[in-house]
This record gives sequence, structure tokens and C-alpha cells, in this order.
Amino acid sequence: MFKFTNHRALAVVALLVAGATTATADTLQKISISSTIHLGFRSNNVPFSYVDKSGNPQGYLVDICKKMALAVARELKIPQLKTTWIPVGPNERNSALNDGLIDIDCADSTVTTQSQKTVAFSVPVFVSSTRMVVSKKLSGNDLGVLSGKKFVTTSQAGNEAMLRYVLSQTGVVAEPVVVRTPKRALESLQSGASQAWFADDATLFAAQLESKQMGELQVLPKIYSIRPKALTFRREDDRMRAFMLRQMRELISTGLLLKTYDQWLNAPLPDSGINLSVPLNYLLRESWKTPTDTYVDYSYGHLPD
Repeated sequence: MFKFTNHRALAVVALLVAGATTATADTLQKISISSTIHLGFRSNNVPFSYVDKSGNPQGYLVDICKKMALAVARELKIPQLKTTWIPVGPNERNSALNDGLIDIDCADSTVTTQSQKTVAFSVPVFVSSTRMVVSKKLSGNDLGVLSGKKFVTTSQAGNEAMLRYVLSQTGVVAEPVVVRTPKRALESLQSGASQAWFADDATLFAAQLESKQMGELQVLPKIYSIRPKALTFRREDDRMRAFMLRQMRELISTGLLLKTYDQWLNAPLPDSGINLSVPLNYLLRESWKTPTDTYVDYSYGHLPD
């Protein structure tokens, strides 16, 4: 049984689960006691985690979490396990997990050294690249032609930190402009308030789906960072970590994870009909050959926080 909980119910849910969370760090035991699994999701993070036109959680990572919920039901022998979906903002994820409000966050959380000190990550489910977007009128495709210009980026997914790192390493003098949403970044670029947009794949997906003006822009070929994305859950829960790793390996070995990936990233999306046409990244394909939830910087390049 699936249930969608809105923001007004968050406080009630928190009170219900707080006792179980403080009594034990064992997520599966907590779920067993309540016969309910609480899953966090984003309301507007297409194609990973969003609310469809009918008001239901959908997306690539939502589908993975649905498979995880079925696996939990089998593991705990609870055939009527109730699944409650809770909308959680990206800046609320850590507290929602650690306070026991949710058991798994079903969104494209970026793995960084700092974030691993707060939450645990699953096997990577996506590898995001970060690139520069400029007007098609710009001549040249090198970062140097943008020296002295304004670069807009979003505060999400570590984009601001990565932009400042790239500028420091290349010696390009530019002024970073930080906004909260891809929509604002796109508006800044189109209005001329900034001359380049530093964005990761997920941010560009959102812009592609929301704006008809993306055709006026070009994505420069150089990739400045590779960043793994994964589901998150509570740290210091060895039982849950072993369960998540085992289930992710099963999804990979049976081909179900690849099938789910292609459904959301290489096929028309349910609401818009847009096909993002994102082939499986080489690094992600290689990581799935020997799936692990242990991340090291040299596997994906430098991961500034």
C-alpha cells in the first residue's frame, strides 16, 4: 500500500517515528515495528524524483525505491508493508534521515567526502558531469574566452564549490553568480546578466524540460567534474547497509537497474514525452561490474564539498 504524505503531516510523522529512532539505529527493526517504510522524494527533480500530473511520486530513483520497499517486505516477511512518501527538500535530507522522518531518500544525492560523514550512500545509480553552457553566438569553446565574464550556477549539488575550484585551477578570472534554481540560472544567461552557466546534467535536464529557449544555447564539450549520485540512508546502521548493498547488486545482476535507467533516461518521459537520450555513462557501467558503496576520490576525480 502506497501513501503520499504532504508537508502538513511531517510533524505528525516525526512524532510517531521519533521514539523508534532514538531507541534503535536499526532501520529495518524500526520498519518492522511500524510495518511502514517512509521514503523521501523531491517534488520537481525530473527524471529522478518528482510529482506527476496526478500528484504521485514518480521517477528513476522513485522506481528504485519502490523495488527496495518490496525487498524490505520480503526481508521482514511483511506482505502488507505500508509505504509512505514524504516530500523532502535537498537541504532537509540529512535531518530527515537522522531524525527518523524518512528511512531512504529517493533523490539524486551527490556523493562528496563531507556528505559521507553525515549520511550513508548506496551503490551509484547515476554519474553526473558538469559542463559550461553559453549562447550559440559565442565564438570559441574554451573557458579562456569567458575570462572577465560572469558565470551563473546553482547552489545545489556542489555546483558553486566546483565552479570556484575550476576557476582557481584554470586561472580564469570571473565572477560567480549563485542562484537557487535552474530556471533562475537560465533567465540570468538569456537576459545577459551572466555570460556562462556552469551546470551538472541533472540541472540541464530540468532546464530542457521547463524551457523552450534551450535551443538558443550550446553546451561546451569539456567536462569539468564527474560526480556520482546515489540513494541515501542513515549512517552507522550495518544491517541496513548490508541490505541495501545486497539488493542493489541483485538489481544490477538481474538487469532490472539498467532497465529502469533506460525507462527514464532513454525513453519518452510519461508526462512530457521528451526523451532525454542519456546513454549509460562509462564510469557508471564500469562501477556496476563490481558494485560497491565505498567511494574514493580517485575513482571519480576530485569531489570538492
